[in-house]
Amino acid sequence: MSTYLLEVSLLDAPQPIWRRFVVPGHIALDKLHLVIQTVMGWRNKHMHSFFIGQQQYLPKNAISEGTLREDHYCLNALAPDRGAKLHYLYDFSDRWMHEIVIEDIDYPNPERPVYCLDGAGQCPPEECGGMNAFWKFCEAMRDKKHPLHEEQKAWHGRLFYPDRFDLAKVNAAFGIQKSQ
Repeated sequence: MSTYLLEVSLLDAPQPIWRRFVVPGHIALDKLHLVIQTVMGWRNKHMHSFFIGQQQYLPKNAISEGTLREDHYCLNALAPDRGAKLHYLYDFSDRWMHEIVIEDIDYPNPERPVYCLDGAGQCPPEECGGMNAFWKFCEAMRDKKHPLHEEQKAWHGRLFYPDRFDLAKVNAAFGIQKSQ
């Protein structure tokens, strides 16, 4: 059984937002979606799709002409080679486009089927309005003297630190304790 090392990056973000993580090569795209939601910090509130070349893969309840069901396709069948790329779109309104790169197809993984190795940056808050709005949100949150700082903080409910990434928190969501 192959183990894949993947890197997913949120495209066009105001700072690098990426994660490097491990999954079984035979993972179906619908399950990969759930892993991406966890590693990136999304909350699975919106529609999504995968793109490999021009082919689009969608959840079974969203299939239309020319698209394929994501639950019928496994990663190793669609991206069998190191260096292969696919795209993942989350939230058809805000349009968070991610690029996924297959970094390794035979990664040594003796213990855990899924875990995160590294990352950078916080994902945009859900419902923030797309990449342009996220750029403005980050600008306001970085500067306490920014005219929109307090308004944005109140909308978000707390401070937002765009450059932070908590590896232990991500892996805890997969049931991995910090000491392991």
